Amino acid sequence: MARKMGYTPNAMAKGLSKSKSNNIGLILPDISNPYYGNLAKYISVYTENQYNYNTIFANSNDNLHTEEKIIENFISERVGGVIIAPITDKSKDHSYIKKLERYNICYSFVTAYYPDFKAPYIMSDLEDGSYQLVSYLLDLGHRNIYFLATSPEVVPTFTRIRGYEKAYAERNILVDSSMFLDCKVANFEQAYTTTQQLILSKTNIDAIITMNDIMALGALRACIEHKVNIPEELSVAGYDNVIFSTVSTIAITTVNQDLERISRGAVDMLFDMMKTGQEYEGAILIQPELIIRRSTARKQILK
Repeated sequence: MARKMGYTPNAMAKGLSKSKSNNIGLILPDISNPYYGNLAKYISVYTENQYNYNTIFANSNDNLHTEEKIIENFISERVGGVIIAPITDKSKDHSYIKKLERYNICYSFVTAYYPDFKAPYIMSDLEDGSYQLVSYLLDLGHRNIYFLATSPEVVPTFTRIRGYEKAYAERNILVDSSMFLDCKVANFEQAYTTTQQLILSKTNIDAIITMNDIMALGALRACIEHKVNIPEELSVAGYDNVIFSTVSTIAITTVNQDLERISRGAVDMLFDMMKTGQEYEGAILIQPELIIRRSTARKQILK
């Protein structure tokens, strides 16, 4: 079973003399995003069924200091190991994670990683997913493809940008980096506001792709409110293939990540380290799949 951990003042040394518990910790950046909700479900169910451990999960709210507090609480809780879904904050100081090492607590990353840490991770091949999506849009005749994401300094963004640039390069089309927009936070509201600004500025846009499906819904809402016809006038695509992408007013083209496989791999990776006491070697990338729906179409040629 899984339980959500609250934050209460607790000395890190409390209870550390005791043996570790039959719990693992899971840190999620945004539990309101169905993608991370599904991740928590898959990890907790598999952990209990396969290893007879419980999962304590906590929401970092995409905040560096909150993530640090969670780690300190996990240490106090004497967890056997920790799985971290990294935040998208561009801060490069994640030294607080080393506290886990000092208490001999194994940890791994899932869905992304921190480049400044040599730790095992498993994630979808975001570069390839972006490459597939942008290639598809370019082949439909779109050229001005705007990418709504977070800071280009974080893994989930810069890996997608690499895939984006690869698709353009293969077709000998120049990339305009001004089409990479930092929305600061990867949520509905920021994508809605950014898309609204693009529409009002009369920017020449063929397509909008977003970091996740929640952002795609925000972009779609802005287009509908401003009477921009989707996909006749503008194509919109997301990423993650969450349930909302299929039940929105216009079903959203997206990229599916095999989240159940990623979740199981993250758990197996962690328990392998907990059992052997040795660091897991390398990283695992899972192949994504492009899912084409009604929100994208061939560019219309105006006569």
